[in-house]
Amino acid sequence: GAAAGGGGGNAELEEEEEMDGSDVPPMAKLRQDMYALVLAALGEAGAFGEGLAAVDEAFAVLPTPCHEALWEARVTMMVKGGRGRLVAGEMARLKDSSADLRASVWLALARAAGSKAEALTAFKRALAALASEPLARANVLVEFGEWLFAKGFPARDAEDQLLAAVDALLDLDDEEAGGGEGEVDADEAASAVDGASQAGGLRADARSLAGRSFAGGGGAAGA
Repeated sequence: GAAAGGGGGNAELEEEEEMDGSDVPPMAKLRQDMYALVLAALGEAGAFGEGLAAVDEAFAVLPTPCHEALWEARVTMMVKGGRGRLVAGEMARLKDSSADLRASVWLALARAAGSKAEALTAFKRALAALASEPLARANVLVEFGEWLFAKGFPARDAEDQLLAAVDALLDLDDEEAGGGEGEVDADEAASAVDGASQAGGLRADARSLAGRSFAGGGGAAGA
């Protein structure tokens, strides 16, 4: 088993499972962090079979609130370890989870996918999960655009994602200007705009794009 497996009685585990995510016992959190380190090391070493066994063990012995931090590793190990066909069933378990978690797991699947078709589907699911979160959605659009370009899709398809990201951030900036809130988010949005511009080689002033309408993906990247 993984180094983080550790013993521990059933009574302790049952007590942990009664806790919500904000009250995870320190020992359970420590074990979660140890599993995360083990999984990261196994992933870097390409030991996906061992990683799959370790993540299965982690989900078996850790309380449910600790699973969230390990879901990305779980999906990655499943895909790389030969259980990719079972990922769809695993994703169904996240239907009531937060949009951020669902999107992060879909992104992990997109990055680990063995085919362009699987990665495209995963990127689209990640974007769908973030439909109401423009800043996070913009970051995914930038990554999606870069992926499309790197995989040889038409340059216009990649550019469409980057322009959609800028458009989403401009909408967010307008909302924040009206509400007078979100200074930190505004800084992050400005950084993401810069990233989108650099990734796409866009030289136009971002404000000049405010009046343009982008659907969030064209060609092969369409929703």
